[in-house]
Amino acid sequence: VFRNNPNLEVLNLGNNQLRRQDLPPNLFAGTALRTLDLSNNPLRDFDPNWLAPLTATLRELNIFANGFESLPLDAFVSVPNLHTLSMGDNPLSDLPTGIFNPLTSLEVFTLGNCRLRTLNPEWFISLRNLTHFHVPGNRLIDLPVGIFNHMLQLDNFYVYNNALRELNVESFGASLPNLRVLYASHNEITAVDPVFIDRAERLEMLMLVNNVCIQESFFDVINTREDVRAALSQCHQNFATVIPRCSYMMTENDEYACVLTIDNPIGRDAFATIEGDH
Repeated sequence: VFRNNPNLEVLNLGNNQLRRQDLPPNLFAGTALRTLDLSNNPLRDFDPNWLAPLTATLRELNIFANGFESLPLDAFVSVPNLHTLSMGDNPLSDLPTGIFNPLTSLEVFTLGNCRLRTLNPEWFISLRNLTHFHVPGNRLIDLPVGIFNHMLQLDNFYVYNNALRELNVESFGASLPNLRVLYASHNEITAVDPVFIDRAERLEMLMLVNNVCIQESFFDVINTREDVRAALSQCHQNFATVIPRCSYMMTENDEYACVLTIDNPIGRDAFATIEGDH
C-alpha cells in the first residue's frame, strides 16, 4: 500500500479495528514516516518488524489503547531517533528490563492508565534526554529510590491519580534540581521530604490537590518558597525517619524481620491505623 510513497511523512491509522495480522511486517517500507499513529486499535500483540523500515525517519509513535499486556524486549531497537512515545491506556502488567534502552533520544514519554503498580528503575537508565514523563492513572504507591537519577533533563513529571504516599528527594535523585513542573494531585500523599523544595531549585508548578496532608497547588514556587514550605509544614512533620538498625533478625518461614526504631511524628500509638505498610 505504501511502498511507492517516499514523501509520506505522517500516517494516522488510529481508531480502526486493526489486528496484528492486518499489518504486514514491511508495511511501511518505502515511506519516510516521521509520525505514526496506531492508537485505539485491537492490535494486542506488537511486532517490532513494523518499525524496522523507519529507522532513519520515525520521530513520533502513538500506540495508545491497543490492548497490549506486554511488549517484546526488542520493540524499539529499530527507532533510536524516536522523540515522542505514547503507549498509555494499555493493561501493561510488566515490561522487560532494558526495553527502552535504545531510546536515547526520547524526550516525551506517556505511560498513563497502564495499571502499573511500580516503576522499574532499569527501564529508564538510557532516557537521559527525557523532558516530559507522564504516568497518571496507574496504581503507583511509591517511587523507587533513584528511579529518575539518569533523567538529567526532566522538566515535567505528571503522576496524578495514583496512590503515592510520599514525595522523597531520594526518588528523584539528580533529576530534582532541573524539575520545573510536578503534577501529583489526587494521590494519598501524607508526607513530603522537608528538603524537597530546597533541592528542587527550578520548580515552578507543584500540584498537590486532593492528597492527605495537603490540598493545594502552587504556581510560582520559585518565587514563593517560604509560603510553600509553610503550607507543607504538616507534610514535613509527617515525613517519618527510619533508622536502619536491626535489633534482631529471624528467617522463620523464609521471612526476614528486624526491629527498627522509627520516628512517628503523627503521634498515634496504634500502628494499624497509620497509613502505609508497617
